[in-house]
Amino acid sequence: MMLRWLMVSVGAAMLALDALTGQVLVHLAVPAGLAAVLLGIVAVVCRRWFIALTAVATVLLVLTLVVPSLLVRPQSGPVLLRVMTFNLQGVEADLEGVAALVAREQVDLLALQEAPGMPATSLLALTSVLPNLVVVPDPNPSIGTRIAILTRVPVLATAVERVGEGEGAVPVTSLRVTISTGG
Repeated sequence: MMLRWLMVSVGAAMLALDALTGQVLVHLAVPAGLAAVLLGIVAVVCRRWFIALTAVATVLLVLTLVVPSLLVRPQSGPVLLRVMTFNLQGVEADLEGVAALVAREQVDLLALQEAPGMPATSLLALTSVLPNLVVVPDPNPSIGTRIAILTRVPVLATAVERVGEGEGAVPVTSLRVTISTGG
């Protein structure tokens, strides 16, 4: 009786963890399947038919839940991203309106430049739509934000560079962002 409840508890825990992460069943499929097969063999030898049937049902459940996820291949090749940009120089920014537009147009990456007088904290209104925020403040704190990138996908790395410096060139701040597209 105790063994039966142990199997049910382990199965329920695996399903609950998989619901949170989406990967637990894939990683635990082989050990759980082997344990259920061994338990089934021992149950047959000991003539415990209910436990043997429970073990077979457990193996079938694990296979049913795991095999489809093993057959799905991660996306490779080009990934389509919808990108939008706003130059906020001299514009009274309605960030709630921008957030509504971004949501309506299903934008994946939003670039904001020249946002004088706009502190990074005011951009938090947009994180309800695009949760990943990278900000490059102006060297002069009273000016505010120079560049901001908001994305729907996770940001893996960032780098700020000054480009275009030299004789007769206009110095420009460049922001390099590496994102994860899941593929």
